[in-house]
Amino acid sequence: MNRYCLDCDYPLQAAHDHRCPECGHPFHPDDPGSFSPFPRAFGPAGRRSLRGLVTCVLIVAAVMLLIRATQGPILTSALGVTFYILLGLGLVIWIEIRHVRRQFDRNQRLTDAADWDELIRQNDRLLRSKRPLLLLLRNVVQRGSFEVNAATDLYIAGRLDEALALTDLALSRARADTWIAAALDLRAKTYFQLGRYDPMRADLETLGKMPNRAAGRETSLAMLEVYEGNVAQGAARAAAVESLPNHPDINSARIMASAGLWYMGRFDEALAAIDHPLVDLFGGLDAKLAGTLVLTVDGMRRLDHGRMIYARHMVTGRLHAAARVHVARRQFDKATQALDEVDALFGDGPLPPWSKHEHLGYRALCAAEAGDAETAMKSLHAMWDISNRLPAPSLLHASPHFAGIVALALGHFDEATAMFEQALAHSVHPIQRHHIHHWLAVTAAKAGLMDKATPHYDRVIADGFDTWMRREAMAQRPM
Repeated sequence: MNRYCLDCDYPLQAAHDHRCPECGHPFHPDDPGSFSPFPRAFGPAGRRSLRGLVTCVLIVAAVMLLIRATQGPILTSALGVTFYILLGLGLVIWIEIRHVRRQFDRNQRLTDAADWDELIRQNDRLLRSKRPLLLLLRNVVQRGSFEVNAATDLYIAGRLDEALALTDLALSRARADTWIAAALDLRAKTYFQLGRYDPMRADLETLGKMPNRAAGRETSLAMLEVYEGNVAQGAARAAAVESLPNHPDINSARIMASAGLWYMGRFDEALAAIDHPLVDLFGGLDAKLAGTLVLTVDGMRRLDHGRMIYARHMVTGRLHAAARVHVARRQFDKATQALDEVDALFGDGPLPPWSKHEHLGYRALCAAEAGDAETAMKSLHAMWDISNRLPAPSLLHASPHFAGIVALALGHFDEATAMFEQALAHSVHPIQRHHIHHWLAVTAAKAGLMDKATPHYDRVIADGFDTWMRREAMAQRPM
């Protein structure tokens, strides 16, 4: 049977998640009332378009009758020619605005559904489009914005080289500080993912000279210092962001401060660092932007949606940071509770892929520690599926890292060693290698192979990082 969306008439034969790929409207193959067996030209979406078109026609007819009553025949007059030219332009503008709105709404739906492959194809179509209004927006009104948005989705999908190329293009085209700053910030994060610290620092230096960007710059530098192994310095820098003017980047800084404190083994302080109310996405320095967006009902809807997505992302980061602390303390019931809160926060909606990956890793670990190998393996398989689809360096490292800890919890020492060695091969940052050497040492020691554990303990000690892993290594290898 053919199936078409009740809302937008999109064909549903290829839909696999019981939602329309075009508009997200739900349906069920076993419920004929949730879809149509044929296109409905006058379904809800069609009726909205028809109402708009009829309204335009009625307005045009009324104006034509008014002019005819007051001016006589208008078909050949100068006023008539002008009228028809303006009418034609108005119709073209109306059609173009509707097209642009549909494209932007589609981008939003794909983002909410975390369908990054289709979103990247959609962005490519927008970048290549020759539609007049899109050309005007892309080349005049918002130069660089389309490239930044497309590069962001490539970054999330792990296609980092393509993301770098688009951020370079965005910087060559952008004129407004907003898009220049966004491109610099994204390029710095991409360099970080690739382990290219020097160009990252150069971009952050440029970013720090721009208005209202100090909090973002300091947060990124704190992240860099933590992952280089300067965990105390990074945690202190992230905590210092609190003294800067009210800015949403403070939320990210708190999570990074918690990460640095976690590596140092200061677990109570790591939890305290994230125990603050969220700074609103459009609060403080961004109030002017918020005021601009809420001038229309649609602007209010988009503002509320943006706030909701941002708040969910920040709360998820906090809950995962809390789960990390609880796991380190072997308080797996509390870690599970934090993960349950994330699930409740998102309901039926999908977690962003990188957050989902981390979420599944902690789920697998908690299940393994509870002796539930079946649930642990199920979570691991879903986690590996994400890193296979989105091969970012951090995910290629994190997948075998989590898998190794799960195998160790289940007593599979050979498998754990193989996973940790794979994670070590994909490690980009010094703190990652430090962490994996710790786990290789612990695995060998639990297997009774101290001759193999010793070189890894020695490496952890030689790193000189101020971490709980180094203190554990020193307890095993007194100097």
